[in-house]
Amino acid sequence: MVDRVPIDEAGADMAVQQLEPPTRTSSNLDLDRPGRFVARYGPTGSVMAVEPGSVEHFLTERYCLYAVDDNGQPLRGHIQHAPWPLQPGFCDIEDDTVVPVPLARTGQPLVHFARRIDVVGWPLQPAR
Repeated sequence: MVDRVPIDEAGADMAVQQLEPPTRTSSNLDLDRPGRFVARYGPTGSVMAVEPGSVEHFLTERYCLYAVDDNGQPLRGHIQHAPWPLQPGFCDIEDDTVVPVPLARTGQPLVHFARRIDVVGWPLQPAR
C-alpha cells in the first residue's frame, strides 16, 4: 500500500509505503531550499510498559501540539490521547538532506515505534 500526500501550501510531497512492517517513508520538501528524507522503520519487539520518570515517558506523554501561523507566530493546541503503545524499533535513514547542516550521528539512536494512536484535538490558539 502506498499513500501519497501532496502538501501544496508547504511545497512538499510525502509518500508512505506500508510493508507490514517495515514502513518506508519519503518526503520531498521545496520550502526555502529543496530537501529530501527517505527512511525505513518498524518495530523490533512487543508493546512495552512506559514507566513514569523514564525517558520514554518524558518524550511521549505530551498533551499539546505546537505549530506556527503564516506570520511565524507560535500556536498551541491541547490534545488528548491514551498512553502511546510503544514498541522498541529501528530506523534506517536512506537519504536526509532536509537539515541544512549534516548532524553528527554518534552512538545508537533511541528509536520507538507505535502502530497507531487516536488523538482528540482542540483549536490552535496563540501560544503564551
